[in-house]
Amino acid sequence: MEINETKEYEFVMKVLNLYRRILDLPINHELAEFAGFDGNHEGTYLDCVNHIIMNEDKFTEIPVNSSFGDYNSHVPMVNRYQKMLDEHNRIGAGSMFSHEEALQILNV
Repeated sequence: MEINETKEYEFVMKVLNLYRRILDLPINHELAEFAGFDGNHEGTYLDCVNHIIMNEDKFTEIPVNSSFGDYNSHVPMVNRYQKMLDEHNRIGAGSMFSHEEALQILNV
C-alpha cells in the first residue's frame, strides 16, 4: 500500500486543507501556525506530511514549525486536529470561513 492510500494520509490532507484556509486570515493564536505531528508517537502522520509537502510538492505555502524548524511538533497533535476538524464540520464552515469561525475552530 502506498502512503497516499492510508487513512493517515487522508487525515493529514484534511488538516493541511484546514490550515491552508487559516493561513489566509490574519489570526493571532497559538495554533494558527501548523505545528506538525509528534515524531515519537505520530510518526506515520509526520511521514505523510513530509511526503505531501516534499515529494508531492503540495501545501508548500505552509511553513515549518518556527520553534523546531520542521514538521515535528514534539507533542501529540492528532486529537487536537481531529477536534478542530470536527468543529469545522459542526459549524458548517465551507471552503472559506470568517475570522470568527477560524478562532472558534482553533479554540476547541
